[in-house]
Amino acid sequence: VLPTKFYHGAADKFTLDDSGHYNRLSSYGYGLYTTDSPKVAGGYKKKNRGDVKGEGQPTVYEIQEVKPVKFFDLEGEWTDELTNIFGKWTDEDAGPYSQLLEEVLFYLKQGQGDKYFVKDTDKLNVRGVIEMLWEINQREDIVLPHHDVGEMIGDIQEYLMTKGYGGWTHVGGMGPATTGPKKNLHQVKIYW
Repeated sequence: VLPTKFYHGAADKFTLDDSGHYNRLSSYGYGLYTTDSPKVAGGYKKKNRGDVKGEGQPTVYEIQEVKPVKFFDLEGEWTDELTNIFGKWTDEDAGPYSQLLEEVLFYLKQGQGDKYFVKDTDKLNVRGVIEMLWEINQREDIVLPHHDVGEMIGDIQEYLMTKGYGGWTHVGGMGPATTGPKKNLHQVKIYW
């Protein structure tokens, strides 16, 4: 059973926008990133200090859902339906966007790395695909603006919203795409 209390660490106080959302681009797209660990949330109020003008007021917020939110598990399967969302990015006129997706799909088809697969299966996981978008984009031959990769992830979020989802969830502290050192394991909820 997931804990009922979640926390968000911020380098400065903030208010949610008129729609009740907080939109900051991060690893898994725009959203309000929360954790069930007050310790981990406290680390983020320090980590994001560079984003604040002046000294700011570092704060850890306790988050309560006003109404239940359906979360999509980032460790869940990447489907053909999700791949089809990228149709507009694969148009001949899409240039570097098309190139990025071609490389991502190439690596995925080659089965590069267990970290991109649902545990103990041959099915791709969503977390791995998103991390691969960022990873390949950082290579010297393809460098899209940060917000453009965020827009690509946003297209996935928008599609999942049509299916009733309101955010991502995953286990944090596991290292990139479930590989690497595991420390401070905690449950993450990202509200869109």
